[in-house]
Amino acid sequence: MKTKAKLITTTIRTREELETAVGEYAKCEYRKTALKAEMEVRIAAIRAEYEEPKALLDVAAEQIHDDIYNYAQLNPAEFGDKKSIDLLHGTIGFRIGNPKVAWPKGTTDSAAVEFLEKQGLDLFIRVKEEPDKERILAEFANENTMFDQPNLAKLRGAGISVKQDERFFITVKEEEVA
Repeated sequence: MKTKAKLITTTIRTREELETAVGEYAKCEYRKTALKAEMEVRIAAIRAEYEEPKALLDVAAEQIHDDIYNYAQLNPAEFGDKKSIDLLHGTIGFRIGNPKVAWPKGTTDSAAVEFLEKQGLDLFIRVKEEPDKERILAEFANENTMFDQPNLAKLRGAGISVKQDERFFITVKEEEVA
């Protein structure tokens, strides 16, 4: 299957037009930065306006939540065989969470692994296997050495290669545009 070459076109014909185009691009970037800063200031002002009333509602809601929870704890008969009660304005109830492993307080994962190893419980330790990409890159980087490299031949035989992309960039200078 033939692939067609992508036709690249531009309206820029000279170095002077390129300078003008980069200047216009820079103006757009500066304006975007200014608009973003203005937007952040306005968002911060709106947040500040709503912060106090929201904080008061948070406190009130937490107190009511605690009171409802205490009622549910003190009145298990209200639930009967169920874990929840449907009410006019909502549903209250208890949910059983997913089971999770609980280590003794202050135990880190590494300490737990060490304990499991000492107890001969290696079957409860997970080992993550993944390709060592850094080592593969190093192998390809050393391909021009005089040493025989059977590993490199095997990697190439498996279709493994090293690719390096080139990306175009424009860096706008951090100065004011007149």
